[in-house]
Formats: sequence, C-alpha cells, structure tokens
Amino acid sequence: MSPADGIVRRMLGRLRNSLRYRVLAMTLLVSLTPQVLVVAWSQLSGATAPRLWYGVRDAVDEAEAGEGKPLLTRAELEERLREVAQRRGVWMRAFMDHETGGPFVDVSADAPYEPMTRLTDRVERFLLGRRNPPSLRKIDAARAPMRDRKEVAVAFRLGTYIDCDLGEAVWCEAVRPVLLKDEGVAIVVAMQGSNRDVGAVYGLRHVLLRLALLTVPLSLLLAWLTARRVVRPIQEVKQRALALSREQTNARTPETYDEARDLAAAIESLLAELSAREHVHAAFVDDLVHELKSPVASLRAAADALSSPPAGAAIDEAASRTQRLARSIEGSSRRLEGIVGRFLDLSRAKAGFPDEEREPVDLAVLLRETAAEVESDARFPQVAFEVALGEGDLSLRGIPARLAAMMRELLDNGASFVEGEGRVRARLERYDEGLRLTVTDDGPGIPEAQRARIFDRYYTTRAEARGTGLGLALVRAVAEAHGGTARAETPAAGARGATFVVELPGIA
Repeated sequence: MSPADGIVRRMLGRLRNSLRYRVLAMTLLVSLTPQVLVVAWSQLSGATAPRLWYGVRDAVDEAEAGEGKPLLTRAELEERLREVAQRRGVWMRAFMDHETGGPFVDVSADAPYEPMTRLTDRVERFLLGRRNPPSLRKIDAARAPMRDRKEVAVAFRLGTYIDCDLGEAVWCEAVRPVLLKDEGVAIVVAMQGSNRDVGAVYGLRHVLLRLALLTVPLSLLLAWLTARRVVRPIQEVKQRALALSREQTNARTPETYDEARDLAAAIESLLAELSAREHVHAAFVDDLVHELKSPVASLRAAADALSSPPAGAAIDEAASRTQRLARSIEGSSRRLEGIVGRFLDLSRAKAGFPDEEREPVDLAVLLRETAAEVESDARFPQVAFEVALGEGDLSLRGIPARLAAMMRELLDNGASFVEGEGRVRARLERYDEGLRLTVTDDGPGIPEAQRARIFDRYYTTRAEARGTGLGLALVRAVAEAHGGTARAETPAAGARGATFVVELPGIA
C-alpha cells in the first residue's frame, strides 16, 4: 500500500468514526432532507402530465372502430364514447365537422379530475392544502370554438393531436377525426385533468434550493462549533487518562478517531494501570511489613531482655550480654533508618533536591570510591567489580552524596542478581551530549515484559529477597533531578545479564 493510500484510508476512517464529522454529516442530512424530498416529490408530480397524455390518447384510440372493422354510425359512436368516458373517467365530446353548434356527444361534462386517493396525494394535500382548480368546462369555454382551433386542423393533417397544459390546472386534450358510416367525419375530443399542484411543487423546489444555499453552510458552521465544544472536553479527559496510564509504561492506545470509543479505551487503560499499581502497592506493603517486622522484633526482644536481666548473672556476663543487645538494637535501628531514609531520598529526588547546593563533581573519582565501597560489602564476597573510565573531562555540576547513592544503587542492584562468582562492570565515558554511565552484570537479566516497569516506584522482581522496589526508582529520580535520564537496555544477542544506562549533562 502506497503512502497516499494510507493517508486516504486514515482520512476515510476519521470521517467514518469521528463524532465531530458524524454530527456534521447528520446536520447536512437534516438540512438537505426537505430539498431531497421535494425533488423526489417533483419527480412523482412530473409523471402526472405523461399519465394524462397517455390517458386521453387511449381514450380517442378506443373511439375508432379499428382497422379492418366496419365504420361506426353516429349512434354507435355516441354509445362507445359514453362507455369510454365512464370507464376511464375522461371528458368525451364529439362534434360533426360539417355541422355548427355544440357537440352531439358530451359525457362527463362535470370536468373530471384524477382522484386524489394515493398516499403521495394525501401528503401533497396536507402540505399544500386542498386545491380548487377551475373546471375543465370553464377552461374550455375560455378558448376559441372547437372548429376554429388549430388543434383540429393539425388533427385532420396528422390524424391525432395531443397537448397538455401545466398552468393553473394540469390537463391534457386529444383531438382525432373519426370517419362515420355514411354520415361524414366526427371530431372526437378527450380531455382529462389533475388536482395535483405541479407548478407549486416545482416552485417550492427552487425556493428550497435558494434557501439551502444560505441555511446549509450556516447550519454546518453551527454544527462544527457545537461538535467542537462537545468533543473538546472528551478529548481532554481522554488525554489525561492516557497520560496517567502511559506515565510509567509508555504504552500507546491505538486511536480509532471515534472520540467516545477512544475515551472508553483510555479509561479502560487507566483502570488497568490503576489495578496493576494496586497490586504492586499491595505487594510493596507486604514487603515493607516484612522489612520492618524483623528490626522491630529485634528491638522489642532486646528491650525485654534489658528490662529483665537473668537473676544471679555475673557482672562480666551481664556486661557482655548488654553489649550484644546494644549491637542488636544498633543494627535494627540502622536498618529502620535506612528504610525510612530511602523513602525520604526518593521524595526529595522527585522534587529535584531544591534545598541542596550543587557543585562540580568528578564522577570518575566518585565511581571508583563507590565501587570500592560496594565491593567491600560482606554480602558480595564472590562478586568482582570492574570500573572503566573514558577519556576527557568526566565532571558535572551536582550533589555528590546523591550521585554516589545513585551509583551505589546500580552497583548493589547488579551484584544482588549475580549468583556465585560473577562480575559487575561499570563504564563512565563522555558522549556528544554529556556523560554516560553504563552498568552491566552477569545475572539472569530482565524479562522483556518487566523492562518497561523496572524503574516504577515499589516495583520489584525479588519477591523472595523482599526488595522494597525503591532502588531503581531512586536511580531514575536522581538522574532526572540532575537533568539526565535512566533506562534499561536490551542485551546484545547471545549476551546475558542486565544493562542499565544513565546519561547526565556534563560540564561544557
């Protein structure tokens, strides 16, 4: 599919699904409906004249005896015209060509009109009112005498003359000379009219067309403004819901250009994200309770032991026992202090450390010192830490203690996933836009499904180790507080372990 085809398909999809465009289409349809109905109505009314034309033609056709049949007498013609007039509802007359005076046959002289019995006739009568057109006799009386009319001359020359009038009243007339048996030529006239107001219908069509030129653009403009005002809050709510749901996952919800459907999808995405966060927070609370339970239990046990020393204990033994309990209390309190401190550090990092002074920091020196500190940790006796430094100035303006905490979290995180003997490698180098710190380990790596959320607050994959899920969240917060970014990268093909990259602006 070419790019142009893709653009056309997207435009058609937007036109088909968008609430705004559907409102416009509905408005256009409502605006043009009267015009369309009147045009269709005029087409039905336009069939009135042809129907009358064929009706009077057939009536005069039946007045003749027919080819190969004996000619009619005057009396037989009169009888046939009466029968045709009664059956077809047509005004039938006959004049003798060589006689003066009126017709010798005059049937249905009460000016027959088509009966208004069809549904369209009733609708027309409801919309335009009941018409009282002049009678056909009155119309005929206002014309020249029959024998002096051009219609008769044309009928003698051509055989039949048929004409229709669409003026105040709609009527058709057929004239035909009929040869009688031994009595000369009779002029047979058939006339029929209709109560349909064809002229008014055609006039209404033109009036509505002129009105549509004014009303359709105005209604479309008002509909666009109304739809825009209705759709804008929906889009704002959708964007807010999507922003909240994408804040951590960066997931994208496909747009259908149907504002209501997109809003529902955005809310569903937000609800799913809230549900996932609720599970993460519940797991975090469980982990936090576990983390706090041990030092609190140790403090309580030490306090109980100190408050009730064993009877008869020697002074040296009591002193030794007190020292052990003091060390237990100190360790537990430090553990509690560390947990609370990490919460405070994360909160301050999210705020950007507004009250802490920044100074030039040599990240190369800071990385070596931090790596040496973590390497001496008794938790990682078999893990080797390697530090590689690039060329050039590796300094930036920042808060040394916060940057050291960030490095410590990265190195500690990598080492905690190394099983047995392994390595954690840290490389600091300059790149076009600043400094880049890359930390890799020999651990199992990060599953693809978890990589997008690995920096979420309280999110942890170490259920057995009871991690708090604050370490990597603190790494990202410190990096962003210094104008940088933090991310987890996909390992190269065949490689194992996790790779974390922190990019920070250096000193120009």
